[in-house]
Amino acid sequence: MDTHRRLLLVVTQSDLGGAQRYVLTVARAAAASGWQVTVAAGPDPSTRLGAGGLAAACADAGIAFRTVASLRREIRPGSDLAAIRELRRLIRELRPDIVHANSSKAGFLTPLALVGLRPRPRHVFTAHGWVFLEPGRSGLLYRCLERLADRGRDATVVLSPQERDAARRAGIGARGLHVVPLGVVPASHDRAAARAALSAAGIPADAVVLGCVANAYPAKNLPALIAAFTRLHDAAAHLVLVGGGTERLPGGARIHLLGPRADARALMDGFDVFVLPSVKEGLPMTLLEAMDAGLPCLATSVGGVPSVIADGMNGWLTAPDRLEDGLRRVFAARETWPRAGKAASDTVRTLFTEERMTRDTLALYRSLTESG
Repeated sequence: MDTHRRLLLVVTQSDLGGAQRYVLTVARAAAASGWQVTVAAGPDPSTRLGAGGLAAACADAGIAFRTVASLRREIRPGSDLAAIRELRRLIRELRPDIVHANSSKAGFLTPLALVGLRPRPRHVFTAHGWVFLEPGRSGLLYRCLERLADRGRDATVVLSPQERDAARRAGIGARGLHVVPLGVVPASHDRAAARAALSAAGIPADAVVLGCVANAYPAKNLPALIAAFTRLHDAAAHLVLVGGGTERLPGGARIHLLGPRADARALMDGFDVFVLPSVKEGLPMTLLEAMDAGLPCLATSVGGVPSVIADGMNGWLTAPDRLEDGLRRVFAARETWPRAGKAASDTVRTLFTEERMTRDTLALYRSLTESG
């Protein structure tokens, strides 16, 4: 047990996306191991999550939560300076042994908040996808910013070998790169209940459901998925999008925009195929959950996705700009869906477990505190 050790987990936003659920999982495991844990995050940008947000989830788990009011996903110099000051005050108040930042903005501001602090806690950063790999971004600028932030980190966690290699090419991780893949807890599955819930949302009972669970950030590439789907011309196929902001995307007769749902993982049991069209990822938790559910999956070959999906074996890979081709390939292989889904479930339940992820993360914490 790590009794009397203090841990501060920081993430940019408090909507329940993949990074936030990772933070919650690590927080629970650390608390169970004896750490005194606090989670800090910026405001929840969603207007419909209600009690499903990170703050409510922490409260349910008995984890202390603090809002960093100025912390935002967007670059805003005034707000960013205020967020650095807020983080610095919080660190001085809590005096953590470890500060573990998650996502790009928190990962950049947290080292600045630590400058000159004595005693200085050890600082860990988990990259949930490198922002400099996102199309449309200034790659050189973001590489420089990441290298600057890297000087203040004691350890950098990446979710896949591909993300580790990208960091090395960019000159990031000088003080240690640690590959700790995401993991999920196997869930019980109820397809009948999920199909009933989808029917209540307007999806026909006999539809072939292609589903995606993702917040509608640009990196998720959801408009491109919608465009590719509309060119399929398969009358039985319906596209279901679940996640914050999806309700504001352009829909259609066979396109169902459900917005954020607290039962998102359970709804996936009603999908026939899971699709992830992202242009940038670390290692997407929703993909692991879909694979755990035994769904055949089509995902873009970005970030750590190829470390999970072996093309044509336990799923299919495509390029972000070749989604239509990918969808047609999946439909042409429809007779293999049950086999691919079984292989996907076996992959996740063998290699991508929550127990392994939390064990390796807590071991990293201990190595840092014991060496300091």
